[in-house]
Amino acid sequence: MTVRGFRTVRGASPLLFLLILLSPLRAQQITAQSGPLVHGAVTAEESGIPLATVTVTLFGEDGDELLMDFTGDQGRYSLRAPGAGVYRLRAERIGYHTRESGPFTLQATDTLRMDFHLSPAPLLLEAILVSVRRQGRRIGAGEQLVYGRLLDSWSGESIPQGTVQLLSRSRTVAATTLSNDDGLFWLVSPSAGAYRLRAERIGYEASEGPELNFMLGDTIGVDFYLSVDAVELAPMVITAISRPLGTSYDLSGMEGFLRRYSQFSRSGLGDFMIRDSIAAYEGRATSTGHMIAMTLGSVREVLSGGGRYGQVILRGVSAPSGFGPPGVCVPTYYMDGVQVPREAVETGQINPIAMYPPEMLEGVEVYVMPNIPGEFLRGEWPCGVVAFWTRRDPRAAGSGIPGWKKFLAGAGILLLALLASR
Repeated sequence: MTVRGFRTVRGASPLLFLLILLSPLRAQQITAQSGPLVHGAVTAEESGIPLATVTVTLFGEDGDELLMDFTGDQGRYSLRAPGAGVYRLRAERIGYHTRESGPFTLQATDTLRMDFHLSPAPLLLEAILVSVRRQGRRIGAGEQLVYGRLLDSWSGESIPQGTVQLLSRSRTVAATTLSNDDGLFWLVSPSAGAYRLRAERIGYEASEGPELNFMLGDTIGVDFYLSVDAVELAPMVITAISRPLGTSYDLSGMEGFLRRYSQFSRSGLGDFMIRDSIAAYEGRATSTGHMIAMTLGSVREVLSGGGRYGQVILRGVSAPSGFGPPGVCVPTYYMDGVQVPREAVETGQINPIAMYPPEMLEGVEVYVMPNIPGEFLRGEWPCGVVAFWTRRDPRAAGSGIPGWKKFLAGAGILLLALLASR
């Protein structure tokens, strides 16, 4: 604290005394505001900027608090002491060091200016609650989210700045990230399928978690533990998942379907049904054909009579010359990636729509010419394609698909393909 511009006026000048005698009104005003005056300004010590809302308190000789004033925008204060005596001043504000003057004596008619210069002081709070909303990008079609914490296996404390990778079954790095100061991490898989998490950090043993089968739209939370030394305990514990933990499917062989779903579903180049949407029609749709006719805009109708019973008719295109009635697109069918001979479908030897009810399907994809992916063009250009993908784990769905039915269905398709080629 520094005292600047200390000025004491003892008594009154002759001119002022004369004016008081000549002016009763002025005399009344001075009498109404009698007592010594203390005033000044409070500024920041380094910058000299005036400080507002500073509390300036006047104390008596015995330490009793007598008067108090708050500085305004210009940092100024003004206090009129009750009478002659010995006083002290104190200036204080949150975030600044408190300053207090030494004792000073005021006579009845004194005017004293005292300025304070306050220096900043760190403010220690017991706790601060901060609410943060994380703004992340929207998870795209075909993508899955895995999040969690990277933890020390011995202490359970968070491990910051650890590298976490998402590895595909072929050991390709699908995504990578760093854990933040709280050990949290987020990763997005580009498509559904089998993945592993791998984590490492300097001072810890690198470790991999068990294989995770990501279904379309999955969100999985994990706690991933790293140890200074290699341990035999499982490094990863699943803490949250968007589907029942006991529900797992074998997605091997469906990589193409998952890739096309991620690539074409949002662009409108194909129509797709995945397990969640199929499940809504289990027990309600009379057949798989009626299910996709009610759901997919590219399907015009399902025939209900004659040798072509149950076949799907697509919208907007005509069948190639020599196959099917004019103006009607009867698609080429695929079952688990195997093309069903078109002649067998046309003659009614195979009815793809009736082979599997909705509860036995994992996915459906439909394309209309010219938006047919190259993998479905097997030496010809069909007007459309309907591909069915069956569920691989019979434990996952009600009745499931018995293994012998899978074997017979596959063998029947191959046999018919051989007969049709002769």
